[in-house]
Amino acid sequence: MDYNVELTADSVVKIGKEYRSTNKITVSLKSPEDTKGLPTRVTVRVGCGSKESDLLASQNDWVKVTCRQANGEPDEMSPNPLTNEKEWDTGMFGISLPASICLEDFVSNTPPGTAQICLTGHDAEGRQLFSEVRSIKKELEKRGEPSMVYCSVDPSYILHAGQTEVTVSFLTTGFRTVALLRNNMEIQVWQADREGIDDRLTGEYRDRPSITSVYRIVAYPDAGTAHTEDRTVQVMSSGWNQVALAQGAPVRLFVANDFRDSSQDRLYGIFKGDHDEYALYSSATGIDVWRQERGTVPHHMATSPGVSYSNRLWLIGGSSVDSGNCSNEVWSYDRDGWRNRSHEKAPPWTERMGHACIVFPRMHDGKVEEEIWVFGGYNNGEVFRDLWRGRENGAGTLVWEMINPECPWPGRLNHAAATVRNWDGQPQVWMYGGAQKPETPENLYDLWTTPDGNEWTNPAMDKSDRVIVPAPGRPLGSALVACRMPGEEDRLFLIGSFREWAAAEGKALGNRISSFIFEWQWGHQVWLAQPVFEGWQQFQGDNFYMQALAFNRFLFVWSLKRRTKSSLKLNILVPH
Repeated sequence: MDYNVELTADSVVKIGKEYRSTNKITVSLKSPEDTKGLPTRVTVRVGCGSKESDLLASQNDWVKVTCRQANGEPDEMSPNPLTNEKEWDTGMFGISLPASICLEDFVSNTPPGTAQICLTGHDAEGRQLFSEVRSIKKELEKRGEPSMVYCSVDPSYILHAGQTEVTVSFLTTGFRTVALLRNNMEIQVWQADREGIDDRLTGEYRDRPSITSVYRIVAYPDAGTAHTEDRTVQVMSSGWNQVALAQGAPVRLFVANDFRDSSQDRLYGIFKGDHDEYALYSSATGIDVWRQERGTVPHHMATSPGVSYSNRLWLIGGSSVDSGNCSNEVWSYDRDGWRNRSHEKAPPWTERMGHACIVFPRMHDGKVEEEIWVFGGYNNGEVFRDLWRGRENGAGTLVWEMINPECPWPGRLNHAAATVRNWDGQPQVWMYGGAQKPETPENLYDLWTTPDGNEWTNPAMDKSDRVIVPAPGRPLGSALVACRMPGEEDRLFLIGSFREWAAAEGKALGNRISSFIFEWQWGHQVWLAQPVFEGWQQFQGDNFYMQALAFNRFLFVWSLKRRTKSSLKLNILVPH
């Protein structure tokens, strides 16, 4: 069929991060008269790497891709995972042509020249309707002084020492010599052609590091000061590893079965990019090879508490960190993307933020049925101590009922909570700490447990209300996490950062912060303390929201704070 695929006249890409907001590629699609309304899936593919034919430097690079049909609004396209490429598709729809596909809001840190964009169309039976490759010109704007246009390393972290290839690439203008050093040892030098008129230097180096390595690019002009850029490739090792991921900062993590027809679990995560955009990624290891998933994350729900339940990811209620973002909306995610479930049946509980969400396995009619618990939270000066449960009705909607209108513990927000199987295999919910006001230094440090949501106990270890004796201090941020052990009771960890008491029995705060990971010993009913000397961020002693989960024999910890200028990282504990 005689489909016509055209690039617009202004499809020229500028190289360098300063052109992100202006880079835009628009592709128009036209078809014969007899194909109008034919169900079609359109796929767009670009290369990722350090070659001239690549549009992007890495698969993790952000691109906004939309498709606008005739007389319609633009719809964001879904990404697909590919090796050394990045791909999006429209999904199957009755395409109304002419249509246009737009790629925008991206950085092209690749060599100048001609990149390629491939467009393919298939019908509902999988038959190919068209396949077209178009060239995109990439230009480097002339700079008036020597400049390091880009310096990148991909990937920036690897799981297995000496087994994964990383690529260091760069582009400079106005420099005559560029040297690459690895851990302060020079490994390669590039020289510009002094007879030529082009003062650009571009190069790449491939390596398989066996230890965490710092790659340094040093660019030397004919006269003046050299320019230096460092890039680190972190090789995971035993202990705490703090990773700055290319896709951004983690705001919510889930463990769920692969939504793309696999029997394997994956670590899913909502990540916040450099320009306040949110996207969902997943990884089979939880450390490397992250792929972007389909669907647009609802921006106002991105930092909401969430769980994996009933073959879906769920975001529930208002933000975990923004006291001005209170709601009772519920969104779920499956292979078709995100969907607002509160449009179908709004939860009866009060709008709130900072609440806890966990999944609890309850016995119902002789069999175990999982349900979501929502308890605590905050709204406009009021803290809650009610507890609600939601159960999926078979159509993707949660049906809610109240378990307890007034739990015996003080109302709170940003409390740590986890479901854990105790020594006799019975499930319990444990809850620790939290605060009674956002941003208050007077955090709570009590511990409560319940087998059903109605009966709660406070297992204080002595006559005081301190859970751990001697008390490590008042928690600034804490999380509870249970690690499943086949045939045994769960391993239960309480992790966090604590500000010391100024006096032995007083409640004033001192000026020292310590981080610990405590493991509950079921047999002797004591906490085993392990100091953390290099772990998560502390935010200079301010309160922060902390969460943790276990996956693939690793412990993942991440923290959130409403206002912070620091680059948030994912903290990974690799056991010995």
